[in-house]
Amino acid sequence: MSQEKVDKKKELKANRKDIVKKKKIQNVVRGAVVALVAVLAVLWMGISGYSKYEAYQEENPKTYSVNINPISDYEATLDEE
Repeated sequence: MSQEKVDKKKELKANRKDIVKKKKIQNVVRGAVVALVAVLAVLWMGISGYSKYEAYQEENPKTYSVNINPISDYEATLDEE
């Protein structure tokens, strides 16, 4: 091996702990950034979906109709007695 390669290997061996520590820190930071982006994406989809749901509910309200004639007729018969 040439002297350059020997010197380079010695330097890498001497700095191996620092290099490993730096890579671990980079991996943790990368994971945190990916997790943050994933959480923000889920929140954005949830808020967007909820706003669309609310807009749909305002455009199409639920209405119910109840026929209370039988109840009124029954009350009328009670009043007569």
